[in-house]
Parts: sequence; C-alpha cells; structure tokens
Amino acid sequence: MKKILIFPSTVRNRGTGHITRCLNLFRAVSNQGFFDVWIYQDEPGCGFDLEEILKENSLPVNRVTSDLNLYNWDLVVLDNFKTSGKYVKLLEKYTVLAIDEGGEGRKTFDYVLDIIPSGKTLDKNFNLYYPGFLSLPVNRKEKNLNLKEILLVIRGEKFKNAALKAAVKTAALFTESRVTALISGSPENLCKPGNLEITGYRENLKEELYKYDLVITYYGLTALEARAAGAKVILVSPGRLHKKLGRGEGFFTLPSLKLPEKVLVKIKKNPGLLLNGAGAFSDNNRKVSGCGAKDKPETLAGFVRKMDTGAIRLCPVCGRLSPVIHRFPERTFRRCPECSLVFQEVFFGSKMDYGEEYFFSQYQAQYGKSYLEDFQAIKKAGFERCSEIRKIIKTGTPVLLDIGCAYGPFLEAAKEKGFVPFGTDISEEACKYVSCRLGIPAVSSVFPDLNLNLLGSGDKFDVVSMWYVIEHFENLQEVLEKVSSIVKKGGVFCFSTPNYRGISGRKSSETFFKNSPSDHFTVWNKRAAKIILEKYGFKPVRFRFTGIHPERFPGKGYLKPGGKDLRGLKRFEYSTLFSLMKLLRLGDTFEVYGVKK
Repeated sequence: MKKILIFPSTVRNRGTGHITRCLNLFRAVSNQGFFDVWIYQDEPGCGFDLEEILKENSLPVNRVTSDLNLYNWDLVVLDNFKTSGKYVKLLEKYTVLAIDEGGEGRKTFDYVLDIIPSGKTLDKNFNLYYPGFLSLPVNRKEKNLNLKEILLVIRGEKFKNAALKAAVKTAALFTESRVTALISGSPENLCKPGNLEITGYRENLKEELYKYDLVITYYGLTALEARAAGAKVILVSPGRLHKKLGRGEGFFTLPSLKLPEKVLVKIKKNPGLLLNGAGAFSDNNRKVSGCGAKDKPETLAGFVRKMDTGAIRLCPVCGRLSPVIHRFPERTFRRCPECSLVFQEVFFGSKMDYGEEYFFSQYQAQYGKSYLEDFQAIKKAGFERCSEIRKIIKTGTPVLLDIGCAYGPFLEAAKEKGFVPFGTDISEEACKYVSCRLGIPAVSSVFPDLNLNLLGSGDKFDVVSMWYVIEHFENLQEVLEKVSSIVKKGGVFCFSTPNYRGISGRKSSETFFKNSPSDHFTVWNKRAAKIILEKYGFKPVRFRFTGIHPERFPGKGYLKPGGKDLRGLKRFEYSTLFSLMKLLRLGDTFEVYGVKK
C-alpha cells in the first residue's frame, strides 16, 4: 500500500485555502483504497489546529501526525505556499510533489505543480502548470457595474488590525453598500459604521461569492474564485510576492494592505476600472501550459493517484541528491555535481517492453525500417567498432560479451573479425534469432542478473560491449559493478550512448532533454564517462564522436541530412562543417573505450 503524507500550510496569516485543498485531496485519495494517507501538522499550537478542522469536516483525526518520519513515505504532497529551508532539507529523502510552491524548495523538489495562475511573474521552473485542477465556483453571475454588496476577506492574526481599518474605511466611504468583512479573531470595542458586518470563518465561501459585487482580498484561491463567480476584485498585498502574482494575472492590485481613499473614490465613481482584467482567467484557459502529462486526470486526486513514485531520485552512480536542470510534465532531469551524469525521474508512463514489437514496429516508426532491415547498416558500424577494439587488443582471439545484443549485427561483425562472441538481451525472440540463425551463443537475461554458466563462456571476458544500451539501466551502479567484475585485467569495456554536449544539446538543452526517450534513464557526456569509468576500475583510452549532423548546426537547416543530393557550394559547406564538428566533438552520440586496470 502506497504511503502518502499531505503537508498543508497551517500558518494563520496564509488563510485556509491550502488546508481546504489538502482536506479535499485527503478525502478523495483515502476513499480509493490502496493508499495510506496522512496529514502533517506543522508545529502544533502555532497555527490552525488540523485535528479540530478534520473533526469539523467529519474526517478521521487519527490520521494527523507531527512526525515527519513516521513512515518512509512513498510520496509527500506539499501545499505549503513557501517552504522554509529547514523543511526543504528534512524532505530530501522523500519524493515531493510541491503544489504552488513559492520558496527555495522550488528548485530542488522532485515535481512542481502550479495550479494557481502565476502570469509571467514566476521563474517558470515547473513540471506542469494546470489551472484545470482549480475547483471554481458553480454559482456565477454576469459581470456588472453594481457595488451594492462588498466582501472583504483578509485572514490572519498578523493582518487583523490592518484588515479592520480597511473594512471600516470601505464601509464609511461606500455608505449605500452593505460591507461584510471576514477577519480572523473577534474585534473588541470597535466603533464601526452600521453598514459593516464583521464575521469569522464562513463554510463553503466559494459558492457564496456570486452574491457580492466587489471582493477585496489578497492574491490566492479566493481572488480567483471571486473573479470566476462574476465579482469585481481588488487585491491588497501582504508582501511583494502577492503583489507580483496579482498584477501578473491582471488583477487591480494595490501595493500594500492599505486602501487609499483616493483609489476607493475613483472606483466608486467608475466601477468599470475593475473590469479591465476580469477576463484574464476563465474556464477557457484552464489548460496545461505548453503540454500535458499523458492521459492527464481531470482532478488533482486522480493526478496524485496516477503518479509513479518509484523514480530514480539520487545519482545512480554517486548516490547524491542533485540539482534539477530541466522539468517536463512527465519527468524531471537532474545533473550530479560530482560525476556530471544527467539522470531523470519519470513520474508518468508505462515501462518499456523490449519485445518483438520494440525491434519492428517501434523501431520502424523511429528510423523508417525494422531492426532486421537495418541489420547490415548496424553490422557495418560494428566492423568500425571492432577496428577500434583491435587498436587496444592487437593480438589473439578476444572473448567478447555484447550486452543488449538485440538480433546480433555486432556479434556477427565481431565473429567475422576474429572475436569469440557471446550475447545477452532482455528479448527472448532476439536471443533465439542470434543462437539459431547466426549460430552465436546468446541467452536472455535482465543484466546484471546473467547466469554465465548458461552462456558457456567462462566467467571473464576480454571485451564487454553495450551499444546504445547503458542509458536504459535504472540500476546503473549494479550494472557497472558487474561489468567491472567480468572484464579481465587489460580487457576492454566499450559502449555508445547519446551525448548531451553534442550540437543538439548545446543548441538547446531544453529541446534535447524534452526529446530524450523516456526509457533513457541516464544521459552522458565525455566528462561523466571519464569519471565513472575511473570509479569502476577502467582507464578511458579512446572517445569516438559519432552522430555528426551539420544540418542541426544553428542556421544550417537547409543542409540535407547525410549531405544527400547536395551539389557545389552546399556540398562543400556540408563537408567542411562536418569536419569542423568532428574536430570539436559535437557529435550527438559518442563511443567510449576503457581498459581494465
């Protein structure tokens, strides 16, 4: 059963919007079964009492905890507005889904989901921006110029005095209006106008907002709900962040909690001033910014239930929590500061099946031909790789293991070049083809769980190769330990993989990682390869940069891939640029050859 901790903001001066959203999420996810859901009470006695709120909402109070480490949580759902550095550090060990996070943890949390519109004011460092998860009011009215009913919502003990002054000033100026103020705490000995009513918490305020012509509040759920319900909105600002967010979304926003009399007089004379930004957010743009998670659920609870929390969180080589470099709706990329390896956390999408379909229909969709139709071209590349290995192992008949051998084009090339080849692949169909059609020993396995006795090769090899395979391993540390243990001293470990420091990665790292296949759990460059090979007992002796594409160079899109059908100056330009890119190691893929120490 998946254990989930929901962590709401309980600070009083932040209002109850975060708590309300978390209670709805708690109820919806708990009701599904398969999930053990708890709510975290941050510093009991210092904010809203969650046990009391749960009791009022007929929810189980025995699901509140102040122990952040009560369980090894599979997922922490953080709805805390602005999380302190203390909690960012404490939450490092867990997969964190941060909702509308405005603190420093935004740069490091695993997944950042923005629901409340933020205009152009935030850093855009999110995985998904989806206002569609907002639960907007059902009750609505047509916008109008009336100011008969005014609602002021400024919660928080910290703002109580400023809120009372604002309420009294509003009521005194709008004498023909009825003013209702929702303010934390009960004012004592307050001399107030007769048209002012002061009250506290109001249940299901969202569905009452349509009754008001003007709502005065700060940026947050209430402001968005009021605008959707058809009310005019004035925002006051407890801080700079609220001011930026409010103005970014087109609200009439004041720079502080004060209500200048000049401003109120202008609005009283011309209520139309408040309609300018009224259409900035509506149901019509309740959509994902850029692109959406696959099969995106309609509700926040559905999103949380669907989220995969078995992702790689730490560097698969060094075990370090690493900085985030790119975020996308289905995944997050991090780069290890120690070894420079880039790795991804995948949150949505099914596991890749490397069966027959992978080598035929899926391969054809990507390359225009099936794997077997491409056999001879791959075999030709295999001859070149054998030549590179022979520059290191110059004599004898080296025993070679190709991990991820597929249908065996490299194995056949190696056999013809005087190697003694063996193969292993996750695909049983591929291994049968290699054994029966090519006559080369091959067994199906999920490396590193390979039974060498079944292969009949002995327990050590002169060469271990992985051609576009190493990036598919989630358990990279185990894989490299196994490789190191089965390569003889002086033997060769060689592999090929995409290069994120090639021309495509340098031109646009965001586009490069966005297009990186979802089953490529690691993305390499030369520096990472050198550091990691050394770590596992290999001396890097050769790097061969491949995947040279002059047409991918900025401004050179008119050069056809492969230089086909180019003539004259364009042919010369292609050849010159190809040589330059090869010299500068700008290939989008590369090969690595290391010798066992």
